[in-house]
Amino acid sequence: MRVRRYMAGIALAGFMLLPAFSSGMAQNQEAFSPEKRENRRVLRLTLQESIRMALARSPQMKAARARLEMASARLGQARTNFFPKLEGTASYTRLDIAPFIPVKSFASVFGGGAPGSQPGVPVQALPKKITIGDDENYVFSVQLRQPIFTGGLVWNGYRMAQYGEQAAVLNYRNTQQELTFQVEEAYWNIVKAQKLTEIAEQSIKQAEAHIRDVENMFRVGLLTRNEVLRAKLQLSNVRSLKIASQKARQLVAARFCSLIGVPLDTPIQLMDSLTYEPPEELTLEQVQQEALANRLDLKMLELNARIGEKSVAMSQASYLPSVFLVADYGYRRPDREYNPDFYSTWTVSLVAQWKLFDWGERSYKQQEARAQLEEIHSNLKAAKDGILLQVTQDFYALKEAVQKVEIARLALEQAEENFRITDDFFDQGMVTHTAYLDASSALLQARNNYVTSLADYRIARARLMKSMGRQLVR
Repeated sequence: MRVRRYMAGIALAGFMLLPAFSSGMAQNQEAFSPEKRENRRVLRLTLQESIRMALARSPQMKAARARLEMASARLGQARTNFFPKLEGTASYTRLDIAPFIPVKSFASVFGGGAPGSQPGVPVQALPKKITIGDDENYVFSVQLRQPIFTGGLVWNGYRMAQYGEQAAVLNYRNTQQELTFQVEEAYWNIVKAQKLTEIAEQSIKQAEAHIRDVENMFRVGLLTRNEVLRAKLQLSNVRSLKIASQKARQLVAARFCSLIGVPLDTPIQLMDSLTYEPPEELTLEQVQQEALANRLDLKMLELNARIGEKSVAMSQASYLPSVFLVADYGYRRPDREYNPDFYSTWTVSLVAQWKLFDWGERSYKQQEARAQLEEIHSNLKAAKDGILLQVTQDFYALKEAVQKVEIARLALEQAEENFRITDDFFDQGMVTHTAYLDASSALLQARNNYVTSLADYRIARARLMKSMGRQLVR
């Protein structure tokens, strides 16, 4: 009866797994096609290779490069305002009637019929109008315009564009540093998750071997069933840890792939291992001073303050006149004698423009520029305080991470020795099964803590370097 139930259970399980098996076979066939093999090729990367790959492919870097190109173009535009501008104009005007002078306006001159006029040519004998132009007019001209004095508008606009380009360069470098840290953080988190998975797999093998021993001891009456169940429960807990670490690796691996610009499901293998390298000996005062001197975001705010100062100067310059030298050369028809012929002409002018009344528009613009400058100065002060706080926190976080590595290393040594002794004593029947399980759990926890402390240390060190404004790009 038991055999029948067992065979029926196997058949039912096989029937339920058949669709999944068929689907798996189809997926495997697709995976082994030439296209899939190429797409699923394992990507093996070191940390430096990952950073270089991210800097070359990241959309963030492409956007930063585009902003830098825009700033360079604006600087070029501002530079052209120092030089004369040459403009060409062509126009054609068709009049409904050519310009003329009515003859009756000159009746007193010609005489002949007007009261009190001198005898002369009769008005009736004269034409009614005298045409003095043409109904078709053509103008072709070239104008040269050179600014002479603009109250500082051109110069301040050029300086603003210079500061803007410098800020774009700093933004590009800051984006590099931020992306580099993100890649390094994701890299070590993947390595940590992978290492935790390996530890869990090792513990699972050890727990499975231990369960076989425990079951044998149970059969001969050396252990109770409860102790067998406790061993199996511990195995289940370790398997849960493995599942959690695998899930964590999948998530952080997807983020890592996004950062380096490859498909999110790309198989990756990271070549660097978690090791401890003692950090540079630095004091809190040193890291704070270096942060204030090197932080790129702080330098960008300082450039924004300079741009705000130039904006205020430009608003003040609007109260002054602007002077231009204008030279014009034209080719027109009709000519000066109203003949339907083309003739050339030129003019040279010194033009002064001065806005006399604008209902307070310039005053409001100046108030706006001053308010913006005040806002920038306030943000700059707040940024300095925030940077000092951030670098202080990261400084002490690194010190704490260093201490945790040392504590975790000592704890691992003690846990390994304790498990070795407990395992020997358990085989000799000198300790209880509960003591063995406790020692095994302590060893697993110590291994996990040590790996986690190493990864946290590498990330904390990278974060402090970023907070100090150090160049992290390899």
